[in-house]
Amino acid sequence: MSLSDHLHVLRRSWWLVALVTLLGLAVTAVVSGASPRVYESSTQLFVSVRGTSTSTAIEVGQGSAAAQQKVRSYTDVVTSSRVLEPVVLRLALPMSTSELAEAVTATVAANSVVLTISVRDTDPARAALITDAVSESFRDVVVGSLEASPDGGASLVGLEVLEPAVASSAPVSPRTSRDLPLGLALGAAVGYLGALARHLLDTRVRSGDDVEAAGETVLGATLHDPDAQLRPLTVQHDPRGTRAEAYRSLRTSLQFADAGSDARVVVVTSALPGEGKTTTTANLAVTLAETGARVALVDADLRRPRLAEMMGLEGAAGLTDVLIGRAGLRDVAQPWGRDGLDVVAAGQVPPNASELLGSTRMRELLVELRATYDYVLFDAPPLLPVTDAAVLSHVADGALVVAALGHTPRARLEEALAHLHRIGTRVVGVVLTMHPVGRGGAYSAPYAPVSAASEPLVTSPASTGSERRARGRRAAPRRADDERRA
Repeated sequence: MSLSDHLHVLRRSWWLVALVTLLGLAVTAVVSGASPRVYESSTQLFVSVRGTSTSTAIEVGQGSAAAQQKVRSYTDVVTSSRVLEPVVLRLALPMSTSELAEAVTATVAANSVVLTISVRDTDPARAALITDAVSESFRDVVVGSLEASPDGGASLVGLEVLEPAVASSAPVSPRTSRDLPLGLALGAAVGYLGALARHLLDTRVRSGDDVEAAGETVLGATLHDPDAQLRPLTVQHDPRGTRAEAYRSLRTSLQFADAGSDARVVVVTSALPGEGKTTTTANLAVTLAETGARVALVDADLRRPRLAEMMGLEGAAGLTDVLIGRAGLRDVAQPWGRDGLDVVAAGQVPPNASELLGSTRMRELLVELRATYDYVLFDAPPLLPVTDAAVLSHVADGALVVAALGHTPRARLEEALAHLHRIGTRVVGVVLTMHPVGRGGAYSAPYAPVSAASEPLVTSPASTGSERRARGRRAAPRRADDERRA
């Protein structure tokens, strides 16, 4: 992972890192406060091998080397029962010899003849008392027994106290000044590992990086709307809001994506149901019509049609009737709003949806739609459950794939995109829906000035008869030109 990947993990799960960091700090503080205070006292003994008054320099050097060898073995003698048992009896300690041995340590620095004896206890005064007693008992054992002269004379090993034991004023455990930063650092490390594991185990689409990793371009992002089920047409109900501006930004991106194409027939689909494709298609169609373009919004989801209900139109007759020859395009196209938007409902749900969408009549209808409208948007079923969208996208100019942030599995999105590429469909781009409000990549505040094209649409979707006739006259010249070219 690169540095940017790690920063992305931190941005996404900063709350988890902060929570675990504070938890680590709190646990450390509680454990430190509940732990008994332990104090340590130490004393130092200088070990020497005595020589005679006639000793040469070589003999003195040999004695120093011998002292270094002996002092290393004395570390084990200090914690032996032979030294500690008299201490337990003398001070009447409430512990056994083995328990006292765990509290006593003896250390020697490299190439040194100074032996350090340390004792830890919950009472600082008793720690100093025990240290002095251990030091005295150790000297008695070494000088009076282990290193005693065979002829009864003075021992050749000398032990002198350099630093007597004193009661410590500060505990060695717990060390709050050391433990709290360690707990903070440990909590931060564990928190980041948890965030990293969450990132690696989360297979859902979380950002545009996931789309780019699949080899596609993010065409736009629409904001999450908790009232989308009740009021899906955001550009009508709140034309000045940030969500409406997000759809207009998507409209601009689509226009630039198809700048070199004369016929703009786009199939809007998704990998799975419930990703917001119908809401996206309807709002995108309305924003395209705001620019003065002639737009056809066709409900090609012949299995679960929703556009007619969403747009407030009659859905009894529609695309199905055209494909079976029961009606013509003009008969089922219903004007919507004040701009050049016509909506073609799905009509009756047929038993053979895929066959109808892939029929010759469907190709003929596409020719008629191209000749009549500047933009044609098909609201198609999801790609993975059924083949309808794939069949339709193959004869269209391209497909616009919708993916819901935090909901769509990355593997399912990649599978849907790969399926489109296999059949030769051009993927215009990917639209990320349910984008959290306030994050980067989306508007954070509405524009102050609002153009005339952004004014609220009429509440009633139906146009007057004069408007229908006027729009029919606008479309007539283009149809006449197409007929002459044919």
